[in-house]
Amino acid sequence: MASYKLLPVFQQVYGNLAYIRGAIPALNSIKDDLFSWKELLQNPESGNDIRSINFENLSLKNVSFKYPNKGIQAIDNVSIEIQKNQIIGFVGKSGSGKSTLADIILGLLDPQSGAIRVNATPINEINKRSWLNNFGYVSQNIFLSDSSIRDNIAFGIPEENINENKISQCIKLANLDELLESLPNGIETIIGEKGLQLSGGQRQRIAIARSLYNDPSILIFDEATSALDGLNEKIIMESIHSLAGKKTIILIAHRLNTIKKCDVIYLFDNGKIIDSGRFEELKSKNKIFDE
Repeated sequence: MASYKLLPVFQQVYGNLAYIRGAIPALNSIKDDLFSWKELLQNPESGNDIRSINFENLSLKNVSFKYPNKGIQAIDNVSIEIQKNQIIGFVGKSGSGKSTLADIILGLLDPQSGAIRVNATPINEINKRSWLNNFGYVSQNIFLSDSSIRDNIAFGIPEENINENKISQCIKLANLDELLESLPNGIETIIGEKGLQLSGGQRQRIAIARSLYNDPSILIFDEATSALDGLNEKIIMESIHSLAGKKTIILIAHRLNTIKKCDVIYLFDNGKIIDSGRFEELKSKNKIFDE
């Protein structure tokens, strides 16, 4: 009888152990990252800080990448060069390799072959952690905490370490001034879990302000406007293009009107770059792009 009564408890123990076992790979995937970040905070010089280099250009030479257990290359022998303060567009159908190449540039994926260089300096395991400090990243799905707009812009920064001058600059660059003026509590307004009290466009602008807080050299927008209506998309694109000449920007998009003003557009297909150029140039010479 006692054993019968204990059976549900043993089932709970088994279920929790299975949950822990299932979560171990996720922990292992971030463990090294957490320790290396702690080391970098304690000793900034330990990362061979590439951020001290005056970023002028980024080059990828014959880069290839294949996901495990996949027969085809996600990125196949891609070579591109990105100059400082350019606006670059990545376009192509879903699964063509746009986001994968962005992840390689970000250092989140390691290419199986080829080289990535900043000002002719190769990115490697020694300086990759500090290379990540050069980026601001805005995705389609934004996480906002149930706190103030101020805390969401300086996300993860302890209260006593928040730089108010940086906050003000980010608000101006992201065109948040009008929104803050319309709110009774301004920048101290509590926005609710996942920013539920704000519109999609307002959430995206807060995400842009957050990406600017650490003054990154390169901004990557991965389908950042695909979930917005036409008006909000126009507002966000105006915010992004207001940074032209101040930041290097990579736009990953399905909607071609978001990349019309790009300096160079790269057209992806099956992991390869099949064409590149400005918008009107590609529209006139490339049938796939025109379609």
